[in-house]
Amino acid sequence: MSNLDTPACKVCHLTTPPPKKCARCHVTPYCSPTCQKADWDAHKPDCCRFSGLPWYDLYRQCKDGTKHEGQLELITWSTPANEYEEILPEATGWGNVIVAEAEDLKREFETEMHGDEAKLYTQWPQAFRWTCCGATAQNRVGCDHHGEGEKPCRCDFCKVCFSNPGGTVVWVGLSTGWAFMF
Repeated sequence: MSNLDTPACKVCHLTTPPPKKCARCHVTPYCSPTCQKADWDAHKPDCCRFSGLPWYDLYRQCKDGTKHEGQLELITWSTPANEYEEILPEATGWGNVIVAEAEDLKREFETEMHGDEAKLYTQWPQAFRWTCCGATAQNRVGCDHHGEGEKPCRCDFCKVCFSNPGGTVVWVGLSTGWAFMF
């Protein structure tokens, strides 16, 4: 076997010990977990493409250990202004940006990004929401799929409702999400 036939680690370019290929895409060679972790940000987009998984599959994991089970959906509809919303009280349009910027973002997505949703995600993850829970993509806290997922939902609302199915739930305030039973 010649040196040209021996795969080299993508990061450090060592050929001994023989590098192993990424377990997900089975394409990119790495000599160690350290090299693989060091290259993850660069490898992530190719890994999904090589493995045949949807581009957003690598973004499912949440900080609380849950995983989004739905799909990432591009927000293409308008949302009215909400005076009670602290983060974005203005009306939003295409891509979940304020209405005045929506057409510019859409034009940039179509012309400069050539409709590539993965590119838009890296620039503006707020343009997407998860179909399982409705959370915008930049919210990586956890997936509250409200009993529709593979594992039980862990949000306070589901804990209250499903632990006492005969109880009456009264919302104290929709914006806070607090609920209690009688």
